Amino acid sequence: MDANIFNSGRPSPMRQLAHLHSLLPKHGFEYKTDDQIVIFRSEIEELYISLQVACSYLGPRPVERRFTELFKKAFEMAPPSSRRTIDLGDAYGYRYNPAFEYAAKNTFWTIATGIDAGVVVQAMSYMCRARALFIKFTGYRTPYNVLEGRLAKAIDAFTGVKPAEIPHPVFQSMEPRLVETMIWRLRRGLRADWDQVSLISGFFSFFLSFFFRFIIQAIPYYLVVSVIAVAIVSKAVKKEAKPLKREIY
Repeated sequence: MDANIFNSGRPSPMRQLAHLHSLLPKHGFEYKTDDQIVIFRSEIEELYISLQVACSYLGPRPVERRFTELFKKAFEMAPPSSRRTIDLGDAYGYRYNPAFEYAAKNTFWTIATGIDAGVVVQAMSYMCRARALFIKFTGYRTPYNVLEGRLAKAIDAFTGVKPAEIPHPVFQSMEPRLVETMIWRLRRGLRADWDQVSLISGFFSFFLSFFFRFIIQAIPYYLVVSVIAVAIVSKAVKKEAKPLKREIY
């Protein structure tokens, strides 16, 4: 698609990218702070213009409908045996799936706008990553926003993975502040990943943090008790001690 004919009077690519991110669905998705829907300036412009042409107006609901159509088309193309299920440990990089390219080349609005298939594949992968991260978080704590739209359901139908109904028992008994800190770090890619494989290490880390916090809080009390005990014992020893008498010959 030739984007040059649309460039007059349009915002810069960075503003277009920020606008695109603001239009994406919030319920049922978790977007990493260091991730973006497409990378290069030309791709940003192409996706922005294509959605602007394909939507009746550039708003959250029309954009969600366009992406939903892509995943429904991918679902139709790929048999269950060839669809790649989202692994909970793969929220950082959804690998290429040929069904995405098929959807990018055979959905009505992508054909009409002439958008490059590679741009569409990147955008679909981005939405899968955001959905996978949300699903991962449901295993840690009950999600705050439980209203999920058509796009989240379409992605789940394609991947065969759904959010957890309740968090894992290990995380249910964990201190909420510690869980939220872990989620905060995951959103920023700081490698605080406690998935199903690392539950033992996660519980061990939690136990250590609780133990050391208990010790730190208990140290002042132990010091006071120790000082009092030493003072009482010293006083008792001095009281019972008898002075030595010199023998006179």
